[in-house]
Amino acid sequence: MYQLAGEEQVPALLAYFEQDLKNCLYSYIDLKKYGLHNPHLRIFVSVRQGRIVAAATEYYKGIQLVSHGEDLDVGETLELIKRLDTPMINGRRELIELLEPHLQGAFDKEMGFVAWMRALKPGADLSGVTRAGEADCPEIARLICTDEGLGGHYVPEEFSRQLVDRQRESFGRNYVIRREGRIVCHAATYAELDNLAIVSGVIADAACRGQGLAYRTVSRLCKDLLLEGKRPCIFYFKKEAAGLYEKVGFEEGTGWGKLSRRTEER
Repeated sequence: MYQLAGEEQVPALLAYFEQDLKNCLYSYIDLKKYGLHNPHLRIFVSVRQGRIVAAATEYYKGIQLVSHGEDLDVGETLELIKRLDTPMINGRRELIELLEPHLQGAFDKEMGFVAWMRALKPGADLSGVTRAGEADCPEIARLICTDEGLGGHYVPEEFSRQLVDRQRESFGRNYVIRREGRIVCHAATYAELDNLAIVSGVIADAACRGQGLAYRTVSRLCKDLLLEGKRPCIFYFKKEAAGLYEKVGFEEGTGWGKLSRRTEER
């Protein structure tokens, strides 16, 4: 059975995450950044015969599930999902595919990818990309929430507060392109450490797509991260996005998945 992790388990959890860092980036970064002291962060751990076999990191309401190999106990994990009443579950492809048939149609499955950056490829026009401040977060949140895949599980006002909190804690940053004073493209980091950063929230206004704005915005963001010694990584759920991210300098993505609770089930 999953139990709420205590301070004495933090070293073992970090070591467990480091065994497969690419598939537990949020869990690792959140724990490394906050320990167990953030009020929005909880980690539940399953231990079998004295060793960790699975962990579920709850940040705000969504969870990231981590389990290496074939260790996941499906029954215990389903009980945890029910207990937390989580609207979203993330994890490597194999875990999501294992859980989804047992959820009785209450969640929609979306399969995607996770990728590291090799090196930034030259050639992008970085003009017009600026770093956004706290005052821009409500508009950013509204833009992201126009995309069901990126922001469908968020309430714009609550998400705006999350973006502000990340900026204040130096845990996230936001880059935008504006036209006539309006934000028409956005990319962000949703979590950062001294040597790692997760790029996310990449979106262009529907009327401005196909113009290379996302390429410019992501390139500027990654350039700044690399100059600070932070390796960018990214999660994405649309196969066609692979071309954009490979053009920027990310490697080919590996399997990732997401389960989102259906609205009528909430």
